[in-house]
Formats: sequence, C-alpha cells, structure tokens
Amino acid sequence: MRPTLRLLEDELITKIVAEAREVLCKLGVEIHNRPVLGLLADHGAAVDEGKWLACLTEDVIDKALGSVPRAFKLYDVLGNETHDFRDDNVYFTPGSTALNVLDNQSGELRRPTTTDYIRCV
Repeated sequence: MRPTLRLLEDELITKIVAEAREVLCKLGVEIHNRPVLGLLADHGAAVDEGKWLACLTEDVIDKALGSVPRAFKLYDVLGNETHDFRDDNVYFTPGSTALNVLDNQSGELRRPTTTDYIRCV
C-alpha cells in the first residue's frame, strides 16, 4: 500500500462539485467551436452561438460523466506506453502545458520560451 495525501474532506469535495455543476448550468461555458455548440444544443444545453456560450443541464453533465473511461494510457510517437492512468497512478510533468509563465527576473506574466521549459526540467 502506498501513502496517500488527502487535502479535502469528502463534504467539501461534494460541495465543490455541486457548485461547479451549478456554474456550468447557470453561467455556462464558453466554447469557440460551432459543431460542439450544436452537439450540446442537440442534447438539451441552452446555447447562444453569438456569445459562444453553452449552459449545460444536469442531464448533459451526468451523461458526460457516465461516459468517462475508468482508465486510459498514453503512448510516445513510437507506440511505447509512457503513462497508465488507472487506480492511484500519478505522473509529474513540469510545465508541459504552461500557457504563460511568471518571469522571475521582471515579475511579468509572459509567453514561455524553450529556455523556460529547459530551466524547469
């Protein structure tokens, strides 16, 4: 058995999930993809294509969550398995999807460079 780290109590997790569902239903989500907006509208979401906005329904959320696989794997370009996301497997990838970085010299937010990724690794 490996150790686990629990930062939140079950009650707080339940509250966070309930509030996230409420936000998706009341405020919606901005999606800049007309076919996806159409698909959501076909399944009952309230869509405003002019604002690129879809307000989901509880049913849409439940169906989406019900279709999520329990596990999945990632592979490199040669077809070798690199990650197996099942059970409690955890992988650390530092900065692989950083859209912006906080420059430690200037204190400004900016787009990352290759040097930033190299420094991070």
